[in-house]
Amino acid sequence: MTAPVRARMDELLVVPKEGALARFELRKADAANAGVENMGNEIVKRRLLRSVGLPAAPFAKTPMKVLQLLKRRAWNEKASEVREHPEAIRHALLGCFLHVRTREVLDDVIRMAIDMVHRVDVRSDHQLHREWIENWKHVDGQLQILSRLKR
Repeated sequence: MTAPVRARMDELLVVPKEGALARFELRKADAANAGVENMGNEIVKRRLLRSVGLPAAPFAKTPMKVLQLLKRRAWNEKASEVREHPEAIRHALLGCFLHVRTREVLDDVIRMAIDMVHRVDVRSDHQLHREWIENWKHVDGQLQILSRLKR
């Protein structure tokens, strides 16, 4: 990893003056239910994760189980605990965390989009059904039409 990427990773562990939590802690939040606002929040979270500029190449040959194990280790530590690690370990943990978390957030965004499309589809089906039944009530000669269809 380049020096600027490592510097941006270290910045995630610093608590800003106006906040109570390090940006690293804020990236741990799980996705909420599908909705336009929550989906926007997840997209912002993904942009912030990607803004570190971490390349995917160092993780390409590492098994996903190992990456997830290291991500969980970083997840379970506070920012102050991660800062105490030697530089190589700190950057490896943060790199695995950022790499896996970026993928998880993308999965959450896709899941939210699918859920929202499904909700719109169900609502439109219900609306069409209501309109069809309402229109059917106003058709003259309903019984004659039904008896012809029956034959």
